[in-house]
Parts: sequence; C-alpha cells; structure tokens
Amino acid sequence: ADADVLVALLDEVVYHLDVDGVVPVEVTLSDGEDGSVTGTFGVVPAGAVEPTGAGPKGIVRDAEVARRGPAWRASVTVDV
Repeated sequence: ADADVLVALLDEVVYHLDVDGVVPVEVTLSDGEDGSVTGTFGVVPAGAVEPTGAGPKGIVRDAEVARRGPAWRASVTVDV
C-alpha cells in the first residue's frame, strides 16, 4: 500500500541520519516493472544543514496517503 511505501522511505531517511550522519536533499522515486518502487537519495552531511528541532528516532506506523484532486497528501507521525 502507498502508506507502507511512505513509512519504508522515511525509515530509510532516519536510518541514514543515525548510521551514516547524512540527510537527503533530493529524493527520486520510480515505479519498478514488477510494481515495486525504487528510489535514490541525494545526501549531504547532517552538519551541513541547520536542525529545526529534535532529530527523528523512528516512524510510527500510522501513515496515511491519499490523492485529492491533482495532488497527493500524506500524514505520518515521527517519533523524536
């Protein structure tokens, strides 16, 4: 489901921040031929950006994703 893909993507962001000390500045997603989603991150060292609050510790599994008109809307809870 779309919400599961969103949570998996955000889990990757949190993982790379925690383990590699990098944050994404660009994300590219593509549909795979088998119906999967693949993606790449363009990243910079975490020290190269100014934090605006506590760093994320995890993603709560309550994400919602829906298409509304021409736009997609998403909601997710981030544990800090």
